[in-house]
Amino acid sequence: MTLSKREKIILYFCIGVGVAATLYVYIIEPKIKGWKLLCEQIRAKELKLERDLRIVARQQQLERRFANIKERLKTLSSNQRQAGLWLRQLENLAKETNIQISNIQPLSSEEYNFYKKSTVNLIAECDLSSLTKFLYKIQNLPQLINIETLQITPATYDASLLKVEMSISSLLLSKELDEKNEKR
Repeated sequence: MTLSKREKIILYFCIGVGVAATLYVYIIEPKIKGWKLLCEQIRAKELKLERDLRIVARQQQLERRFANIKERLKTLSSNQRQAGLWLRQLENLAKETNIQISNIQPLSSEEYNFYKKSTVNLIAECDLSSLTKFLYKIQNLPQLINIETLQITPATYDASLLKVEMSISSLLLSKELDEKNEKR
């Protein structure tokens, strides 16, 4: 059986299409899928790496904050002398910022595992700018200080003055922790 020239061309064309389809299905398409899969895996790893870098940066930031707080706690001790120094420091800050303290009253101290929380009630009169300076300076003290309550009302005799009542607490390290730190 002999094929005509036209039939040979059609036969070769069909064989070429079959070979091309076979190459595409069994060789080219799996390679393309493999490359796409690799690209997706690379992108997933890049995203994971970016997330990990953000976590590491945040961890370093948190470690710096922790070290700062730890250093601030080390400067404190839990004895009554430190509490007296803290009250004197509040009074000095009030004088610096033109706040007239009418009453400063230490409240009970609460002891926890490693620290002692001392609370003070403070009643004063001042203008708004003096109050903001005072609050700013309190928050920037080296001790760990928290303003728990702050109540501001206008003074009854002068509209430009404010009557301020606040409850301020300070954290002091307990003696057990001080002794452990000294042993190290």
